[in-house]
Amino acid sequence: MVNFNGDADKIPFYETFEFTREDIAHLLQYMGLTNAQESCQIEHMNKFIFLHGDEQEVYNKDERNFIENAGDVYIYKEFYKRTKRGVMPCRIIATEISGINGIKNSLFFMKEINKAIGGFTIFFIKAGVNYYIGIRAFKDVNDDCIISKPIALTEDFEEITDKLSYVADSDDFIDYYRTLVDAIEENNLALTDYDRQIEIKRGIQYSYLNMLSEISHIYKVSFSGEIERYYKSFEGIEEINYLSIVKECIAELSFIKSFKANTMEMLFEADEMMELAKKTEEENEIFIGNQNEKNYNEENDSDMMRYLDNPELMIKMLKQRKGI
Repeated sequence: MVNFNGDADKIPFYETFEFTREDIAHLLQYMGLTNAQESCQIEHMNKFIFLHGDEQEVYNKDERNFIENAGDVYIYKEFYKRTKRGVMPCRIIATEISGINGIKNSLFFMKEINKAIGGFTIFFIKAGVNYYIGIRAFKDVNDDCIISKPIALTEDFEEITDKLSYVADSDDFIDYYRTLVDAIEENNLALTDYDRQIEIKRGIQYSYLNMLSEISHIYKVSFSGEIERYYKSFEGIEEINYLSIVKECIAELSFIKSFKANTMEMLFEADEMMELAKKTEEENEIFIGNQNEKNYNEENDSDMMRYLDNPELMIKMLKQRKGI
């Protein structure tokens, strides 16, 4: 059984965790994604897609090859979240994927599941020695996946678990979905080396090189090695970070297309539009209220200017304005 309470943060996570239905259920509960150790059914992906998936969908040769060669799929008990127009079926699906490119293969799996079944899916994927948390994204047809950075060490697992602890324990789907997105995307930002990005953006700092030259001249010390290293650090720079790798993989998988209208996605978009309309209306009311107050104050200020020589009357008018 997996033990998540150790202090050895640098231990590879795969050494602490066995990919069994019991350990997966325990892990999901520990991460706060389920309230109890849920039972699950296990089916081969081929059977799951073609027997339980939407019959209207069409799969090309590459898709069929991937589906047929994928392993077992662990499907945990479905649960439901409210929307303003109904309910959103939600589920957690886990799988173990082989292949060299763990990120791309994980996204391939997620996109095929999204294509086959509607609703909202949370993914837990083992790809090689790394693990990933993913969710279905309601963005556009091609960009329908959000995936975490690799969970390679136990500290990676604890880090994303900490972020997931802020996911809204709400029956409202939009609240639940948004906080899940925030948790995963915020966790992914930790991969960015901002100091290095700033250094690259600033470019070669000749003042630094001049300072080295001056010190070298005064103290008769050679900094030629450091100067060479500094110049080389700016050669062939590619600002490749994890998010750009994910985007590149998603672009390569753009051939995976759904041939039907996803009613659940339309439902979510309708809710989003209602939320946006409500927010816009509230902001507009606040703006109008502020404008009315501003106009009222300007009129009163104009009136008060007439009584600069009568402080008592001015105080009385101020009290009236503040409702005192």
